[in-house]
Amino acid sequence: MTRTIYLQIILIIAILSQSRLLAQDWPNWRGPTRDGKTSSADWNPAALNSKESIKWTTDVGHGFGGVVVVENHIFAYGSTDSTTDAVVCLNVDTGHQVWQMTFDCPVPNGCFTCYKGPRSTPAFSEGCLYALSHQGHLLCLNAETGNIIWRKHLVDDFDAERPKYGFSGSPVIEDDYLILNARESGLVLNKKTGQKIWDTPKGKASFSTPVVFDYRNKKTIMLFARKKLVCRDLKSGKEHWTHPWPYVNNDGAAEVDPVVVDERVFISSGYRKGGAVIDFSSGKPKELWFDPEIRTEFGTALYHDGLLFAPHGDTRRITSYLKCIDFNTGKVYWTRDTGHCSVIQIDDKLMVLNQWGLLRIMRADAGGYDDISSAEVIETSRDKRCWTAPIFAYGCTFIKRWDGQLVCIDLNHTNKEGVQP
Repeated sequence: MTRTIYLQIILIIAILSQSRLLAQDWPNWRGPTRDGKTSSADWNPAALNSKESIKWTTDVGHGFGGVVVVENHIFAYGSTDSTTDAVVCLNVDTGHQVWQMTFDCPVPNGCFTCYKGPRSTPAFSEGCLYALSHQGHLLCLNAETGNIIWRKHLVDDFDAERPKYGFSGSPVIEDDYLILNARESGLVLNKKTGQKIWDTPKGKASFSTPVVFDYRNKKTIMLFARKKLVCRDLKSGKEHWTHPWPYVNNDGAAEVDPVVVDERVFISSGYRKGGAVIDFSSGKPKELWFDPEIRTEFGTALYHDGLLFAPHGDTRRITSYLKCIDFNTGKVYWTRDTGHCSVIQIDDKLMVLNQWGLLRIMRADAGGYDDISSAEVIETSRDKRCWTAPIFAYGCTFIKRWDGQLVCIDLNHTNKEGVQP
């Protein structure tokens, strides 16, 4: 091998390694930092306008949870029929199946069954994948093989009560803690064994996902529970404070996650209720502002540079919006008719997907918004909608329809159809 060829190989390896470092996995619900944000030096937002931007499509089973991307693998969880659920591993580049693990997940008589499949997104940690069914099956799988490491059932093993629409909050991993929205306001297990560390009184869970943050130099959990917001110490489960929230739907349950910024938090409820920011810097929560016209059904708001980008409206309405709001004052800077939507952020750009499959990439700040690109990326109908937020990893975005169709859209900078803005 000549010195020139050797140096070329070394250069290629270095470039590929650097590209990998600049990109990020999407290992759990709401991404690498669990706030709906990620970064990438290897993407072209304008490529969405290309007809060639769809890389592949596949079926991962009925359900409402998102997918997880770790290096060259995608992990998805769905229902294959009325009695069987499946966790699958796919190749990122091709969408081809690497492995599949199925298990019985029948829906008992009397349960609310018009929405099939899991509601939660799996979580990846240290070679393991954690998946939670709407019935309460909790699985820890070897992510390389799909083999079961341990399994539990929230109802049978921890005396949790199934909510009307099923267990919906996604598993959250922090250190060796596996955090779940179950029982009255939280259940925490050892992620390696599935053994209980602490729980809360028996009661129906809400539909939101717990949020972990640092509070007074301790790791803390914020959970939007039924009719209240609860703040607890991660290690002990000790309650720091609770704040009543009467603005909930008829089931008394919250759907969206709290958006925690320093020692303030935004929460919101759909169905003609409202949203608010609560200050807990004194150790006692105090409502700073409340607006009945900020109603988020289940698309969690995104925070960036003092602003909230919050979906407003519910799926029953033809018209729904994305609002730009001052986090500290509640002032609404602008409102855009997007249709019922969810939003994530890549670098300084927003990616907004509505329930009818229209995907937009745009710049946005308090002064307004400007679309970079947009496309209808997946066919939808009244019975086949996009209620799952988009995810982004390694230059591609992944869109999932509730019947299980998964679309991979190539937004890498090498997609030349779009012009890099």
